[in-house]
Amino acid sequence: MKTLKEIVLPHLIRPKVIHRLPGRLRIHVPAIRYIQQEHNHIAKQLVEKIKFSHGIESVKINVISGNLLIHYRIESTNETEVMQWMYKLYDLILAIRERISEYPDEERAHAAGQLLDYLKRVKPNGIDLCKQGALLEDIWT
Repeated sequence: MKTLKEIVLPHLIRPKVIHRLPGRLRIHVPAIRYIQQEHNHIAKQLVEKIKFSHGIESVKINVISGNLLIHYRIESTNETEVMQWMYKLYDLILAIRERISEYPDEERAHAAGQLLDYLKRVKPNGIDLCKQGALLEDIWT
C-alpha cells in the first residue's frame, strides 16, 4: 500500500512553466532533479527518443536544474497543447520510476539496464507517449 507521501508527492512536483516566449517554454520538472546521477544519461536518451507532439521542434533537458526547454512552432500548436504533451512525458517518467522501484534493491541496476538497452534499440521519435502501457511491457518483457 502506498503512503500518503507517495500519493501526494507526484502532484506537488508536477511540471510548471517558469518562463515563456512565443514558441519557447522553460518548464521546471522537480522530479528530474531526483534522478540519480548515474541515470542522467538514461533520462536524456529517453527525451531524445520520444515522439514529439505536432508542432514541437526540440526538447532539451537539464538534469542539474530540473528544467526542460521546449521549442515549438506557434503556427502549429500552443502552450496548452505543449503542456498536455509534457504531462504525458511526466507520467511516463513517473511510471518508469515506479516500475524500477518495484524491483528488489539488488535488481534495480539490472532493470535500469533493460531500460537503457531498450532506448538504444528504439529509433528516434519511436516512443509514442500515448502508448505508455505497451511501452512499459516492451521494456521489461
